Amino acid sequence: MHANLAAISLFGTDVPGGQQVLGTVTLDNEAPAGGAVITLTSDQPVAMLPSTVTAPAGSFGAAFQMRTIPVAQTVTARITATYAGVSRSAAVQIDAPAVIRLQANPSTLTGGAPSTGTVSISSAAPAGGLPVGLVSGDPARVTVPAQVVVPEGATSASFPIATRPVTAPALVPIRTTAGQGLPALLRLLPVGLTLAPDSVRGGLGTTGTVTLPAPAPAGGTRVTLSSGNPAVRGCRRA
Repeated sequence: MHANLAAISLFGTDVPGGQQVLGTVTLDNEAPAGGAVITLTSDQPVAMLPSTVTAPAGSFGAAFQMRTIPVAQTVTARITATYAGVSRSAAVQIDAPAVIRLQANPSTLTGGAPSTGTVSISSAAPAGGLPVGLVSGDPARVTVPAQVVVPEGATSASFPIATRPVTAPALVPIRTTAGQGLPALLRLLPVGLTLAPDSVRGGLGTTGTVTLPAPAPAGGTRVTLSSGNPAVRGCRRA
């Protein structure tokens, strides 16, 4: 009995660009002596597959590998198998990379000090790179570039973050203009000396915190403290 092409199946119908996909072709009867040579075609060049796949004699089909290429925008490719004048098709959606998250390092710093941001995407950037728009939740305190480009084939890219001095602690988010992924949260601290509590009865103590404009070097930094009121005692060097 003559074998006809019954179906083509793809194990992965929604995949990120750059991922491989396993496919199978199935016959409705055993392949003839010498095997059944089945032609494969794609209507999109970003879905690359062998031109033919052979179902061995006596088998009911064969498997093949399809390679996808990173894309800048989602593409739907139709894969067609043809044997003895009969064609069967299956579709696969090849997705563009999506932003997973933004990060800042350091994420806690004194206002006026710089930080470095990193954008991470779900799969390799396509040819020419992937531009990602950036926006600061408080441009008066934190500024970022309008966009950063993830290089071709890469899954992350860095960008500079500039901050301005603050008089009180502030939490500033950095997001993508498309609203994708987790935002980076930047915590800005004021430079100087704070007391908690800042009002006490005579004879009681309080706790002071010194905030530096940059991390202290190895061995620490010595800060001299003094009081303008002789009634306030206990100041020492920290």
